[in-house]
Amino acid sequence: MRTRQLTALLLFGLAAASVLPVAHATGQTCAEEATAMLDAIGKADFSAARKNMDGFMRMMFSADALKDNWAALAEKYGAYQSHGAADASVDQDGSSTVKIPLDFANGHPTAVILCRPADEHGMKLGSFAVI
Repeated sequence: MRTRQLTALLLFGLAAASVLPVAHATGQTCAEEATAMLDAIGKADFSAARKNMDGFMRMMFSADALKDNWAALAEKYGAYQSHGAADASVDQDGSSTVKIPLDFANGHPTAVILCRPADEHGMKLGSFAVI
Protein backbone atom coordinates (compact mmCIF):
# COMPACT_ATOMS: atom_id res chain seq x y z
CA MET A 1 0.00 0.00 0.00
CA ARG A 2 2.80 2.39 0.90
CA THR A 3 4.44 1.72 -2.47
CA ARG A 4 1.23 2.69 -4.29
CA GLN A 5 1.01 5.97 -2.35
CA LEU A 6 4.64 6.82 -3.14
CA THR A 7 4.16 5.91 -6.79
CA ALA A 8 1.01 8.06 -7.03
CA LEU A 9 2.79 10.94 -5.33
CA LEU A 10 5.77 10.61 -7.66
CA LEU A 11 3.55 10.49 -10.76
CA PHE A 12 1.58 13.51 -9.55
CA GLY A 13 4.83 15.37 -8.96
CA LEU A 14 6.11 14.54 -12.44
CA ALA A 15 2.81 15.61 -14.02
CA ALA A 16 2.82 18.90 -12.12
CA ALA A 17 6.44 19.55 -13.02
CA SER A 18 5.70 19.00 -16.70
CA VAL A 19 2.78 21.50 -16.61
CA LEU A 20 4.54 24.30 -14.75
CA PRO A 21 7.11 25.20 -17.44
CA VAL A 22 4.33 25.40 -20.06
CA ALA A 23 2.26 27.67 -17.83
CA HIS A 24 5.27 29.90 -17.21
CA ALA A 25 6.06 30.09 -20.91
CA THR A 26 2.42 30.97 -21.63
CA GLY A 27 2.48 33.83 -19.11
CA GLN A 28 5.85 34.97 -20.40
CA THR A 29 4.65 34.83 -24.00
CA CYS A 30 1.57 36.86 -23.11
CA ALA A 31 3.76 39.43 -21.32
CA GLU A 32 6.01 39.70 -24.39
CA GLU A 33 3.05 40.10 -26.76
CA ALA A 34 1.36 42.65 -24.49
CA THR A 35 4.58 44.63 -24.15
CA ALA A 36 5.08 44.60 -27.93
CA MET A 37 1.53 45.88 -28.39
CA LEU A 38 2.10 48.76 -25.94
CA ASP A 39 5.45 49.58 -27.53
CA ALA A 40 3.73 49.85 -30.92
CA ILE A 41 0.95 52.01 -29.48
CA GLY A 42 3.51 54.24 -27.77
CA LYS A 43 5.16 54.77 -31.19
CA ALA A 44 1.74 55.53 -32.74
CA ASP A 45 2.01 52.40 -34.91
CA PHE A 46 -1.58 51.33 -34.31
CA SER A 47 -1.63 48.84 -37.18
CA ALA A 48 1.37 46.98 -35.75
CA ALA A 49 -0.27 47.03 -32.33
CA ARG A 50 -3.08 44.85 -33.74
CA LYS A 51 -0.69 42.14 -34.99
CA ASN A 52 -1.37 39.53 -32.28
CA MET A 53 -4.95 40.39 -31.36
CA ASP A 54 -7.59 37.70 -31.67
CA GLY A 55 -10.51 38.19 -34.07
CA PHE A 56 -12.87 39.69 -31.51
CA MET A 57 -10.28 42.17 -30.24
CA ARG A 58 -9.38 43.15 -33.82
CA MET A 59 -13.08 43.81 -34.42
CA MET A 60 -13.30 45.98 -31.28
CA PHE A 61 -10.00 47.82 -31.85
CA SER A 62 -9.38 48.98 -35.38
CA ALA A 63 -6.20 51.01 -35.83
CA ASP A 64 -8.34 54.17 -35.74
CA ALA A 65 -10.14 53.05 -32.57
CA LEU A 66 -6.79 52.37 -30.87
CA LYS A 67 -5.59 55.80 -31.95
CA ASP A 68 -8.73 57.49 -30.59
CA ASN A 69 -8.59 55.60 -27.29
CA TRP A 70 -4.90 56.39 -26.85
CA ALA A 71 -5.61 60.07 -27.54
CA ALA A 72 -8.35 59.99 -24.88
CA LEU A 73 -5.86 58.58 -22.37
CA ALA A 74 -3.37 61.32 -23.24
CA GLU A 75 -6.11 63.91 -22.80
CA LYS A 76 -6.87 62.53 -19.34
CA TYR A 77 -3.33 61.76 -18.12
CA GLY A 78 -1.07 63.98 -20.22
CA ALA A 79 1.65 62.91 -22.62
CA TYR A 80 2.68 59.25 -22.62
CA GLN A 81 6.16 58.74 -21.20
CA SER A 82 6.81 54.98 -20.96
CA HIS A 83 5.62 51.78 -19.35
CA GLY A 84 6.99 49.56 -16.61
CA ALA A 85 7.68 45.85 -16.51
CA ALA A 86 4.93 43.37 -17.28
CA ASP A 87 3.54 41.24 -14.44
CA ALA A 88 1.90 38.07 -15.78
CA SER A 89 -0.22 35.45 -14.09
CA VAL A 90 -1.66 32.26 -15.55
CA ASP A 91 -5.26 31.41 -14.75
CA GLN A 92 -6.63 27.90 -14.23
CA ASP A 93 -8.22 27.85 -17.67
CA GLY A 94 -4.85 28.47 -19.33
CA SER A 95 -5.46 32.12 -20.11
CA SER A 96 -2.94 34.69 -18.92
CA THR A 97 -3.46 38.14 -17.46
CA VAL A 98 -0.76 40.76 -17.78
CA LYS A 99 -0.64 44.06 -15.90
CA ILE A 100 1.71 46.76 -17.12
CA PRO A 101 2.06 50.09 -15.31
CA LEU A 102 1.89 53.08 -17.65
CA ASP A 103 3.66 56.36 -17.07
CA PHE A 104 1.93 59.47 -18.40
CA ALA A 105 2.89 63.04 -17.51
CA ASN A 106 -0.05 63.41 -15.09
CA GLY A 107 -0.96 59.90 -14.05
CA HIS A 108 -0.03 56.27 -13.75
CA PRO A 109 -2.84 53.95 -14.92
CA THR A 110 -2.33 50.25 -15.50
CA ALA A 111 -2.81 48.38 -18.76
CA VAL A 112 -4.50 45.00 -18.26
CA ILE A 113 -4.22 42.54 -21.14
CA LEU A 114 -5.75 39.08 -21.27
CA CYS A 115 -4.35 36.38 -23.54
CA ARG A 116 -6.49 33.42 -24.40
CA PRO A 117 -4.84 29.98 -24.29
CA ALA A 118 -2.67 29.08 -27.24
CA ASP A 119 -4.24 27.03 -30.01
CA GLU A 120 -3.05 26.00 -33.47
CA HIS A 121 -2.73 29.72 -34.30
CA GLY A 122 -0.63 30.48 -31.21
CA MET A 123 -1.44 32.75 -28.29
CA LYS A 124 -3.57 35.78 -29.04
CA LEU A 125 -4.33 38.97 -27.16
CA GLY A 126 -8.00 38.77 -26.24
CA SER A 127 -8.72 41.81 -24.11
CA PHE A 128 -7.15 45.21 -23.39
CA ALA A 129 -8.19 47.77 -20.83
CA VAL A 130 -6.56 50.64 -18.98
CA ILE A 131 -7.56 51.08 -15.37
